[in-house]
Amino acid sequence: MSFTKIWVHVVWTTKYRNVTLSDSLIDLLINHIKYMCHDKQIDLRCINGYADHMHALLKLRATQNLADVVKQIKGESAFWINNNKLTTNKFQWQTDYYAITVSPGIVPVVTRYIKNQKQKHRHRVLSTFLKRGGFTAGTLAKRFTGFKPGETVTETNENVPPV
Repeated sequence: MSFTKIWVHVVWTTKYRNVTLSDSLIDLLINHIKYMCHDKQIDLRCINGYADHMHALLKLRATQNLADVVKQIKGESAFWINNNKLTTNKFQWQTDYYAITVSPGIVPVVTRYIKNQKQKHRHRVLSTFLKRGGFTAGTLAKRFTGFKPGETVTETNENVPPV
């Protein structure tokens, strides 16, 4: 019997990176993919997503190849979303995906990263919004009292008064 320990972090996106995954749909999708992976003997360590993409940490068995496993997860989940009419328009995943092997020693780190997707992206969305608006640490420091250049601005920073 072959022994393998091949951990893979996989990321896939919605077609055209359309923002179609609401929090409630992501919750339903996560539960469905967990059930489907269990049923198809796919070792899924964790899964999470945000708005237009999903992350999963998988452990491949000796008889599995990555392309087939990802195809099963994406294909079956898109079919399930459409069959249950969970989106207004036809739902599709992007054809491609990103995958990288993970050392067994950092599996807990990658697991935490995947579980914290909402928190990670909320901060990034705010940063992108501020940069597109022409805000920098210097312009924000002039505008808000108690804010020093170089500090990180987050949605939960209570020292920043409302605009």
